[in-house]
Amino acid sequence: MLVMLDGHSWQEEPFVDGATRIGDNPLSQHMGSEQIMPNQPLNLVLPAAGGTGHVPGDYALHTYLSSCLGGWGLMRVTEQQVMVTRAVHVGGRLTLEGLATSGADPAAGAQVTLSLVGGGVADETLGTVTVGADGAWQWAGNVAADKGRRVCATLPGGTCGTPNGAATSAGIVQYSLQGAKSAGAASGAR
Repeated sequence: MLVMLDGHSWQEEPFVDGATRIGDNPLSQHMGSEQIMPNQPLNLVLPAAGGTGHVPGDYALHTYLSSCLGGWGLMRVTEQQVMVTRAVHVGGRLTLEGLATSGADPAAGAQVTLSLVGGGVADETLGTVTVGADGAWQWAGNVAADKGRRVCATLPGGTCGTPNGAATSAGIVQYSLQGAKSAGAASGAR
């Protein structure tokens, strides 16, 4: 099967230091398509999203002659991107972590606004965090995050529910400490 990603090329062998690390290998051939066998993984290390020009848009990932059979995908490249990588609610404390980029670089210094949305109740703004030099952001606070609520993270210009890269939402993983509390109470009663 021949796999292609429109508008992008990648190194066939992106390995350095005696093939012990992934990195920029100037001796590697550059590919714009790759032939793989069934059940063979396709690992691409793209030097930049949006090709050499870092151009925002939608890029088709497809297979030669079998796109009509469902062998396709889409890679969306945006000017800015915010992601929620962790949303956990434990014992009334909500912990959020994520990443933000501007083009191919970390969006260092950018402001990410965090909100609780959905669940049949009014949206609630949690606050604003500043993106670090590595593109990471984090927030934690005591808040009721009932089941069915989602967290929304937006960069300036982003609107929750709009898939333009400047906004995203994620479900919240709920953990109960009820079992841990009862186990602690039992051991304290001995």
